[in-house]
Amino acid sequence: MWKILLLCLFCSVNVCAQDMAPKMIETAPAADNQKVIDKYTRFRKLDRWKSSYEDNWGYAAVWGVKKSSVMSNEDIEVNFIRKWMPQPDFNDVEQCYFFVEIKNKTNKTIYIDRENCFRIYQDGTKTPYYTAKDAGKRERVIAIPANKKKYLTEYKYETKKAGYIDFIECPENFEWSMKEAGLNPGNHNHSVPYQYDEDNTPLTRRYVISYSKDESLTEYSAVAIDFYIMQIFVTKMYSDNLMDEWIVGCNKNTITSCCRWYKESL
Repeated sequence: MWKILLLCLFCSVNVCAQDMAPKMIETAPAADNQKVIDKYTRFRKLDRWKSSYEDNWGYAAVWGVKKSSVMSNEDIEVNFIRKWMPQPDFNDVEQCYFFVEIKNKTNKTIYIDRENCFRIYQDGTKTPYYTAKDAGKRERVIAIPANKKKYLTEYKYETKKAGYIDFIECPENFEWSMKEAGLNPGNHNHSVPYQYDEDNTPLTRRYVISYSKDESLTEYSAVAIDFYIMQIFVTKMYSDNLMDEWIVGCNKNTITSCCRWYKESL
């Protein structure tokens, strides 16, 4: 008899757990989705420039967005905004970051669940934007009022003892390595950039943004945005002015990132 009671109790708990599980609500791309994607995939031809191996110290990449991505649906629009931020551990030095901007297109508050928002690398490694270790330092859920915008992560840090910098939140920097992209220093025509499309790109990166119209997060939706490297060229230095000069049409939506010629990265 007791076995029957335990079985009934187990089944009851299991059914309750299933009922409490968040429900996925499917959404379709909005009519302007392709227009948003096109801001990141316009072909950017670089002018030829005189260069030699000795003059350069690394590769720079220009990233695009795959056509299958959803950057805009009926509820939200996601953009990656380029900004130069001061480095707290270096005087008068700035670094390029990309803020994930989420626009609430509805007339109600939308809740971004950072625990279920991810950066996913080409090898499948998944990094959430909130974990249990973040409790007390930052909020798991971001509330975006109707027709307003907020960043998925801000630029926040603390200065610890001996000048150690502890980043509480940090935007994207699209870091990559030559090993990931299958490149070696010195094996490239320095005056002509590599060109790639969605199929032959050496590197991809996915961003998943989960959100809910319910503060209790009992129902949620998600969009997935797939970036890929569409151009690689050698570079001597990395600065905002340099990118503006070399990349035709460079603006706040141009996603660029560099990697140095380190032997250990091969």
